[in-house]
Amino acid sequence: FNIHTSLLPNYRGAAPIQWAIIHGEQQTGLTSFLLNDTIDAGDILLQKTIDISLQMTAGMLHDTMMELAPQLALDTIEGLSHGHLQPIIQDLEQESTPAPKIFKDDCKIRWDLPTEKVYNHIRGLSPFPTAYGSFRLKDQVYTCKFYDVDFDSIVHNHTAGYAEIIGKELWIYTKNGVIKPTQIKPENKKMMDIASFINGVNH
Repeated sequence: FNIHTSLLPNYRGAAPIQWAIIHGEQQTGLTSFLLNDTIDAGDILLQKTIDISLQMTAGMLHDTMMELAPQLALDTIEGLSHGHLQPIIQDLEQESTPAPKIFKDDCKIRWDLPTEKVYNHIRGLSPFPTAYGSFRLKDQVYTCKFYDVDFDSIVHNHTAGYAEIIGKELWIYTKNGVIKPTQIKPENKKMMDIASFINGVNH
C-alpha cells in the first residue's frame, strides 16, 4: 500500500498539496490505498481529514501531513494484518479535481484575478516551487518570488500589477483588492522581508 496526500479520489497526481491550497480548499487529508498498475487509483483503505486554515501554506500543510502519516501507516498495517479493513474501490469515472505536476508557467502570478485567488495561488506554492510575478513601482518593474503575503479586498481604480508603498507596507493591486507581501525574493537577490525591500527602493 501507499499513502497519498489527499482524500482520494480527489487530487490524484503529483502535486495534491499545492493544488488543494491553490483552489482554496478548506479540507484535504491523507489516504492509504492498495497499489495497482494505475497511479493513485488503487482501492482506498483508510483516510484522515485535515483542515486547511486561510493562513496555511503548502509547506505548513506538508509538515502537518508528515506528522500524521506514520500513525495512518501503522493503523493501515494493523487493519490489514487483522483483516479489519474493507478496501473501497475508487470510481475512476467519477469527476474529481486533478493534481498534475506543476511547471514554471503554473507559478506565474496573474494580478488581474480576484485577490483571494492570487493569495491562494501564492500560499499554495510557498515555499516550493514558489509563485513569481512582476509589478510596477515608482516607474520601475520588479520581478520577485513571493513566499509570504497578506491581502485585503478593497475598491480601487488602479491597473492590476501596479504597486505603491503605503506606510511600511507594499501594496500590489489585483482585480478587487491588494496583495501585501511580507517576504519576497527580488530577481538576482536574496530573500528579504518587505521592510528591507522598501528601504532599498527608497534609497
